Amino acid sequence: MANLDRLRVLIEPDIVGIFTHCEITEIFATIDGLSGPQNVLILAVLEQRDAIAKPAYLNPKRLNLENLAGWNFGIRRSVVALADFLRMVETLEAAGTWVSSGDRLSTATLQPAAPQFVPPDQARPIPLNHILKNNFWAGSHIVEWADSEKSLFTPFFEKPERLKALAAAIIPYVPIDLAVVSDRLGNILVQVPVTVLTVQCGETRDDQGYYVRVAWRPGVAPRPLRVTVTADFDDTVTGLATAVIENEPITLPFPASPAQPHAYLLDETRDIVLAATGALSSISQINMQVHVMGSAEPRTFEYMDRVGAPRRERVALRPPRHDILVGEPRRDPNGDFTGKRLYRYETERVARERLFEQYGRAGSVPALERARALKDLAYLINAHGEEGAWLWDPYLDCFDVLDTLFASPHGGSDLRGLGRGKNVRDKNLSTFVAEQKALFAGVTGNLLALRFEFRVAHNMPNIDFHDRFLIFPKKDAGDLAWSLGISLNQIGEAHHILQRVEDGQRVSDAFQELWDRMGPDQMIWKHT
Repeated sequence: MANLDRLRVLIEPDIVGIFTHCEITEIFATIDGLSGPQNVLILAVLEQRDAIAKPAYLNPKRLNLENLAGWNFGIRRSVVALADFLRMVETLEAAGTWVSSGDRLSTATLQPAAPQFVPPDQARPIPLNHILKNNFWAGSHIVEWADSEKSLFTPFFEKPERLKALAAAIIPYVPIDLAVVSDRLGNILVQVPVTVLTVQCGETRDDQGYYVRVAWRPGVAPRPLRVTVTADFDDTVTGLATAVIENEPITLPFPASPAQPHAYLLDETRDIVLAATGALSSISQINMQVHVMGSAEPRTFEYMDRVGAPRRERVALRPPRHDILVGEPRRDPNGDFTGKRLYRYETERVARERLFEQYGRAGSVPALERARALKDLAYLINAHGEEGAWLWDPYLDCFDVLDTLFASPHGGSDLRGLGRGKNVRDKNLSTFVAEQKALFAGVTGNLLALRFEFRVAHNMPNIDFHDRFLIFPKKDAGDLAWSLGISLNQIGEAHHILQRVEDGQRVSDAFQELWDRMGPDQMIWKHT
C-alpha cells in the first residue's frame, strides 16, 4: 500500500482519531552554492483544530554553527486544513517535490518507508519520541518518506559534533532532538496519533500476568479489539498471551521472566494497530539506592607537578552507595550469566559515551588535545568508576595517577595503578622506584575516602607488557575496559585513539592475574 493510500485509511473518522488540520514543522538549511532552502526534517502532525495558522518562523534569526561554514538554518511552522495537506502529499508522491504554503522546499529523492507505529515511552525511552509531538497516550502511526542517500548531510556524519551542535541550536525553539535520530535527516514524517481511545496496561497485583483496560472517546462506538502481550529474552520468545477485549477489563496470565514484555492492541477488522506499549516494567523487586551522607568535606591533595609547580586539588566526593532490596527479583535461571553477557553489548553505545575518540590529528594544538583527553578520562571515571578504576600502563607514574584516579568522585572505590617502570631514562629501575615512593609520600591533603594502590612490575623476570588500558570492575555485570592507545604521560599530545574494548572482562582478568602475582617488593604506595 502506498503511503498516500495508507494515510487515507488512517484519517477516516473514528478509525484512529478525528482529524481536521495538520501542523507542519519544517527545519531547513540554506547552503552556499545551492539554490533555495534544503529540507533537514519535516514533521507533519494530524490534529483536531478550529483554524489554520499562516507560516511563521520560530527562530528570530537564522541559526549558524561555528564548525560549519556556509550553512544556516531556519524553523518554520504552519497549520493547514486536512484537505490542503492531502494535496501536498499528492504532489509529493506524484512529482517528488514538497510545496508548503506556495513555497518549495528542496528534498532528495525520497523513498516510502514501511509502516510504523511508535508507542509512548515506558520502561525504556524510544528514540523516535525525541522528535514526535506529545506521543504520551496510545501511540502514533508514522507515514514516512526517507532520504536513503543523505549525501547532503555528509558533513554531519563525518563530524558528529556538528549534529550535536545543530540539535542544541534547534531545541530552544522546538522539542526535536536531531542528534538522537540522525538517520531521519532529510526525511518527511507524518504523525497520526491514536485519539479514539486510551489504554491502561500493567502488571497484576499478584504478579501473575497483565491487566488491560480500554476507554473509548465519547461519541466513538466501541468495537472488539485483540490484545496481545509478548516477551522475548536473549532473542528467544519467553511468553505470549492474547485475548479479545470488548467492554470489560481483562487479565492475561503471563509467566514471570527477566524479560520486559510488550503489549499490542489490534483492530482485526481493519488490520490497524490502535495501541502499543514500549517495554513494560515488571516490578517484583524494588532496589532503593541509598547514599549515606556524612561530612560534606571534599577530598584535597597537594603536590609539586612535573615542572616543579605547586598544585592543590579539591574533589567533590560522592558517598558510597548502599542497595536496599525489597521483594524477590525475577531471576534468570542461568544465574544472571545471560544478563552479564548481554550487558557487554547493550551499554554505552552512543558516541557521547566515548566509545571511540581520536586525538592529536594534524593541525590540532597538543595542549588543548591533552586537556580534552584528560577530560574524557575524567568523564569515564565519573560514569563507570563507582566500584573502581584501574590504570594499566607500562610508563605509569605518580603524576599520571594524580591527574586521573585521585580525582575520582567515588569515595571508597577500588583505585589501582599498575606500571612497568618504562619511563626510566638515565636512571636504573631501583632509582625510579625510590623516586616514586618519595613522590607519593610527598602528597599532602586530607586524601579523604581515597582507596588507592600503585604497583610496579619490577624484579619480576619474564614479565613485560606494552598495552595501555583503563579498566572498570563491575560486580553484577561484565567488567569494562578502554584502550588508551598511548601512555598517559603523552595522552592527547600525539596521535592516538581511545576506544572501548569489546570484551573488557578478558582485559580485567589479565590485569587481575598479574596484580595477584606481585608481592611486597612491587608495592610502591598504598592508601586506604
